[in-house]
Amino acid sequence: MVVANSRQACLYLVSEGRPEKQISLFWEDKHTTRFGRMGWSLPKFQRHIQEHIKQRAKETVENLGKMIPFRKAEFLFTVAEEGMEAEMKKQLPSSLKKKQVPLLSLDTHDPDHKILSGAFEALQKISREKAEALARHILEEAQPMGRATTGPEPTLSALQNHQVERLVFDGRFQAHGWRCSKCGFLGMGGLPAACPLCQEKALSAELREDIVLKAHAQEVALFFTENFIPLVKAGGVGALLKFKISSGTRKQFTR
Repeated sequence: MVVANSRQACLYLVSEGRPEKQISLFWEDKHTTRFGRMGWSLPKFQRHIQEHIKQRAKETVENLGKMIPFRKAEFLFTVAEEGMEAEMKKQLPSSLKKKQVPLLSLDTHDPDHKILSGAFEALQKISREKAEALARHILEEAQPMGRATTGPEPTLSALQNHQVERLVFDGRFQAHGWRCSKCGFLGMGGLPAACPLCQEKALSAELREDIVLKAHAQEVALFFTENFIPLVKAGGVGALLKFKISSGTRKQFTR
């Protein structure tokens, strides 16, 4: 995130909602109140100021690149004066321009906690919109010959068969089932006499956290909605699969 005006810039690296690193840049304009005594015309003075803004925007972008590789940034939130905003946009690489999100409701003189809070709220909104868009796509694809599953049991089965590309949960999702005490295999419904994979003891469990952990272990992208009724009605969870699965595909028992 960048907060910048013609006098100073603050760069924040924010990860998981917390600031991890900060760089502050300061510039002094000794000439701004005495350009008349220097014998400059107003147009010449304005060009002089614009050149300073250009250099400061360049310095800001260079320091941003030192803080984090541009390709790894998920979003670039900006709070900037109009002149700095325009110059930074010219300086940013195209890969980062696509990730820029101006926070228009904030001002560069706002306190840090207000700016960080505004960025977090914007991130939540973006994440929620992406999750809802994915949920709609999954609901459209969830059919016998489609490329998605909805509901706890088919989604868990696809996850344990390593078929899931992206997974979306609603905040209201809950699933009761069981977990093998040895191999960690997960199952829905009533407690079986033994795990079907290793024949060890199965334990009753609430599966939401287990499903999230299993998805993390497989590096599956996770998305979360909040009371998104279409997904709630479909069981509160859905998955976009790596490939289409025919209705005749047999259920496999793998880890």
